[in-house]
Amino acid sequence: RIVFAARCYLGRMTQLPPCRFDVVVVQAGELQWIKAAFGC
Repeated sequence: RIVFAARCYLGRMTQLPPCRFDVVVVQAGELQWIKAAFGC
């Protein structure tokens, strides 16, 4: 759903901005930032 929504949004742009999906994982009080976790 997230990728689909991003494609719809970006499809309306005349000039594509940089785009990536980051994920933040919170586990046992620790934060993990996964940059560019998946693509669209």
